[in-house]
Amino acid sequence: MKNDIAYRLMKAAIDEGYELQVWYGEDHLYHDEPAYQGFDEDEAWLECEACDCSTLIVLDGGEQAAWVFIVHGNEFYETINDYSSDNKWLDQWLSDEHDKIMKEELNE
Repeated sequence: MKNDIAYRLMKAAIDEGYELQVWYGEDHLYHDEPAYQGFDEDEAWLECEACDCSTLIVLDGGEQAAWVFIVHGNEFYETINDYSSDNKWLDQWLSDEHDKIMKEELNE
């Protein structure tokens, strides 16, 4: 679903120059290889949707810049269930984009 806030976040992060990693559930805590790593939001989204929940790691120069826990089954504007709040870009983007999506979807 391209209007999903998590998908929009992936696209915005890539546009900002970040690389994405997608992990099934909380596999990043237990395994060495992500389900996806790269700069393609469509490929990342396909892997993200492959299970009920996933963790998105946002990389800057190969290092973790932020993380986002995604739960499918929630409303499109609530799929981001939790996230790291120590990344100013992510925090500001989520604040701005949530309001924008709500206005678009509710036709206000």
